[in-house]
Amino acid sequence: MKEGRDLSDYLNPVLVKEIRQSFHNRFILFTMAGLLTGQMIALVAVRYAWDASEMLNRPVGEFLLVPLILLLGACVYCVCGLAGELRFTAERRDRELDFTAITTLSPFRILSGKLAGVLVMALFLISLCLPFLVISYFLRGIEMRAMLLTILILFFLALAFSQLGILCGSAGKRGMAGVYAYLTMQFLPGMFVLMNVMRFRGFSGDFPLLLFSVFCILLILSALCFVLSVAIISPAASNRMMPIRIYLFLLYLLMPAAGWCLTLFDGGPADAVESMLVSFSAGGALFASLCATLGAFERDRAGVRVTRRCPDNPVGRFVYFLFSSGWGGGILLAWGMLLPIALLEYLPIASGPGGAVFLRCLIPGFYFLFYAEASISLRGLFPKKARPWILWLLVAILLALLPLLAHAVLGLGDDIGVLLCTSPFTVFAKAEQIPRYALYALFFAAVGLLPVFPALRRQYRAFRRGGEEKI
Repeated sequence: MKEGRDLSDYLNPVLVKEIRQSFHNRFILFTMAGLLTGQMIALVAVRYAWDASEMLNRPVGEFLLVPLILLLGACVYCVCGLAGELRFTAERRDRELDFTAITTLSPFRILSGKLAGVLVMALFLISLCLPFLVISYFLRGIEMRAMLLTILILFFLALAFSQLGILCGSAGKRGMAGVYAYLTMQFLPGMFVLMNVMRFRGFSGDFPLLLFSVFCILLILSALCFVLSVAIISPAASNRMMPIRIYLFLLYLLMPAAGWCLTLFDGGPADAVESMLVSFSAGGALFASLCATLGAFERDRAGVRVTRRCPDNPVGRFVYFLFSSGWGGGILLAWGMLLPIALLEYLPIASGPGGAVFLRCLIPGFYFLFYAEASISLRGLFPKKARPWILWLLVAILLALLPLLAHAVLGLGDDIGVLLCTSPFTVFAKAEQIPRYALYALFFAAVGLLPVFPALRRQYRAFRRGGEEKI
């Protein structure tokens, strides 16, 4: 190491900034002091709840572990999630001091540094609890692997909460802290149930599959929030949608492998093919819906900085168009992801128990594609100040409520009502009705494509090396 330089000179500068700001933040320092104080109070409470002889003769470790884990989880949420979201929101709202705009660092390095900073703080908080966790282990009543897995789950939760906080903070809007708190609270009941299963049911039955699924879901959501955050803070003229669409498409391709992994825990080789196809249809429809919905929020023209990098050959040009900014590529990519799932209906496996799953997954996929197409069609009817996400929300709400009103007020029959129904909730219909409902969903998606197809064709023609074509 050269003279005059320390370790921080070789680290991500955003990581160094985040750590320094954290240890100068009074809220975070008070939270750490509260964590240590709360652990001491819990230890003293357990000591006075049983005398020395009772503590030696009965396992009381779990009575100490529960408040320790709750305190640690609350502090991780406050320090890694909420404090990070508030700090990033303040940085983004102050345009003159927004380092994401004035620094030469790429958006990827900026967000990776911020994420690494909050994870370092999570590890620091966990290290503050290690002495008390060791005490609870020696008081008996808790397995070592259960304790370690609980800490691992908390770390994955810190990763998910931190990245979700970065995503909310990257918007730089007032009131995003409330949105963040609402989103994170949806995960907490499931995590408490998982920890209770770990304590009382052990590791038998389906618990390994449940734990594996939780880790995979948290990683997938964290990575999705990361690429969305990178897109939000990237310059408007850049190709912001490319990382998101590549990520969604890779998940789409990995869905059969995820289904095969599930058979390693339960089902056996006989169920491997069906599990792979069901996983592909369910996950593929979900990622296609996300791709179409995000495409509905995109701009009408990709811009010269995007189109000038387009390859000359027709195949490369088409692939580049699918994954580049602009709603046209997102709509076409969603169609390309849904149609292979529709072809699964014609495979011999479709006649088995999992056959109806393919069509059930297609129904919400095609309806969300229709929502995106309808909101894009309405852009020309509203002033330019109308936000794309507002148009999409209006379309989704109206087309979901109208069929319910038609059934309640007019008393329409099932066939006419479903024909009017443009709602993905028809996925919960009876098995014998699913093929007809899937055709309705495909019909609406095809009809929604017709008015936007001329503009989509113009977008594709604009993808030329050297700049946009005058259209």
